[in-house]
Amino acid sequence: LTEVLENTTDYVSIFDAELNLIWRNPAAAAVFGPAPAAVAEVLAQAPRATRMTMTRSILPDLHSSGSWRGELELRRTDGALTPLEATILVHDSAGGDRFFSMMGRDITDRKRLESRLEARARHDQLTGLPNRLFLSERLETMLGVQRRLALLFIDLDQFKAVNDSQGHDAGDRLLVTASERLRNALRPSDVVARFGGDEFVILLPDIDSVDAAVPLAERVLDHLRGPVQIGPMPLYLTGSAGIALSGDVDATTLISNADAAMYKAKGEGRDRVAVFTDELRARSLQRLETAHLLRSALENQELDVWFQPIVATSTGRPIGVEALVRWRHEELGSIPTYHLIEVAEETGLIHALGTAVLSTTCATIAALGDDARGLTFSVNLSAHQLADPLLIEALDDALTRHRVDPQQLFCEVTESAVMVDVADSARVLDQIRALGVGIAIDDFGTGYSSLAYLQRFAVDVLKIDREFVTGLTLASDWKRSLAGAVISLGHSLGLRVVAEGVEDREQAEILRILGCNGMQGYLFSEAVPASDLPAVLSRLRQVRPELD
Repeated sequence: LTEVLENTTDYVSIFDAELNLIWRNPAAAAVFGPAPAAVAEVLAQAPRATRMTMTRSILPDLHSSGSWRGELELRRTDGALTPLEATILVHDSAGGDRFFSMMGRDITDRKRLESRLEARARHDQLTGLPNRLFLSERLETMLGVQRRLALLFIDLDQFKAVNDSQGHDAGDRLLVTASERLRNALRPSDVVARFGGDEFVILLPDIDSVDAAVPLAERVLDHLRGPVQIGPMPLYLTGSAGIALSGDVDATTLISNADAAMYKAKGEGRDRVAVFTDELRARSLQRLETAHLLRSALENQELDVWFQPIVATSTGRPIGVEALVRWRHEELGSIPTYHLIEVAEETGLIHALGTAVLSTTCATIAALGDDARGLTFSVNLSAHQLADPLLIEALDDALTRHRVDPQQLFCEVTESAVMVDVADSARVLDQIRALGVGIAIDDFGTGYSSLAYLQRFAVDVLKIDREFVTGLTLASDWKRSLAGAVISLGHSLGLRVVAEGVEDREQAEILRILGCNGMQGYLFSEAVPASDLPAVLSRLRQVRPELD
């Protein structure tokens, strides 16, 4: 045994009952020196952390269980500290004498690796900046010792367009350039982190007023702003920034406040600074409350789907129906549909909401029976739904479960929704068409009206926005010309054209003259509950061609 201990590369030490160090093997002696006379000398060589470990952990464990395992640091003869993975055991000799053995293994390499992994876990690999985890920990610490700081939340403008048009390599180069510019804009005490994607967060210590925070934020955006040479054409880099001041809020809330202010800056035109205010706080609280209530409403099937007819321009008789989700809460009142969709998208409830509308619409088609014959029923899809990998499965399930002919169902998507990711949208629309479901482009003329893009999509119908119908009179030549051009564009693509927002007979007559295929609006019917739909359809089927 002695020969083994003397030749092992592990560090072995023996202590007597009074903890005097009486022996070290050659490996330990070569690193830490020959055995001192007493344990006091060993402890004197050790750093303070090791001495505290001895008092608080090692001795109590030895007394209670006869062993201790853990990590220690001991000082080498050259003064450097060596981390050890150590085991200390209590022994009783045959003669009743007690002694202790310690075996230690040098874990310097492991500690270095752990340190590198720890650094990587808290830093972004692309930009080298601290990451979200680092930011959260630093912010928690700073809020614990001071309340005077500001948080700046920055989102790069039009970043997704760069990724989509020039590829992810170009996007990465843009992110690296942005991170370098942000570093150069900081004071020594500031901390910038890449929060995720194209979002950056900057901690600004010792800032306790908007007047102090705004100039710093504007300076940061000034440094960020400017051309970046990526590919043959330079890109102009800008960012939108939101400011939130610390106070009686935790780190999560402070980040959320700055994020809300950033979205306000985006909404006001981008490339600017916005400050989190009490108004934004109230709006954020309202959205949180709405999100909670929406989740409950979906679980309890409290949302309603109403239906608005679409009529043929030539006859005024119904050819289709659009499904529109409605939510009236007993406390919040009627929730606007656009607000409902926004909250559903922000909270990840859009799939559940879309599936509920799909299921209700197909159930309504089945329940109408003969009243639904010859009609198409349209449901609206948002950009988030187009990106949902479960969308096609949900469509197929709703059609199969309610035994609905796929040709009776249409999906309406806005121009802006399909333009979020043109290639992916084209792929998803093809999958929808493969089910036998029709496609309509909604709000046409308000987004990226482009023949080149429209021809890539599997589309059956163009629905021109109400903006082209509002103010449409026999006396408004330019309005008639504009509406006529949009209708002609749709026909040139081989598509049927439906006009939304038709409210009077003069508008209907002009649309008939211009060759519009269908119309939808209050002139014919507002949206009604499913229970009222048969009566509305019956009334519309009785009208004469002149729409009397």
